[in-house]
Amino acid sequence: MSAPNPKLDPEGAKAFLQRPRALLTAQEQQLQYILRLHSHPMPCPLCEHPNDQFHSADDTKQVGELYDGKYQCVKCGIELRPIVPFVRLAEPGWHWRLADDARQVLLRLWTEHRAAG
Repeated sequence: MSAPNPKLDPEGAKAFLQRPRALLTAQEQQLQYILRLHSHPMPCPLCEHPNDQFHSADDTKQVGELYDGKYQCVKCGIELRPIVPFVRLAEPGWHWRLADDARQVLLRLWTEHRAAG
């Protein structure tokens, strides 16, 4: 059993999230939790546009499986990395951070802008 990807099958994902927990197997309950957690949009650190992990990833991201691809903001296109803090203070328990390459590009642009202005 796998949960539907909300980017590829939004209606299927919505139906899966609405299924009563009591009717799900233990594996389905875990997939439902992961789907709910990763579907929660968090703001991009650059443009503050809300992005969830499925719409920011390519079409190969599956619920409950490891994902090796890159995440990108759907608005500004900057590369993002999901981060889980050591201490989880509130839901959803993760946030976006700029990928190291993106931070280097922004630092270079800022330095060039300061030198020119």
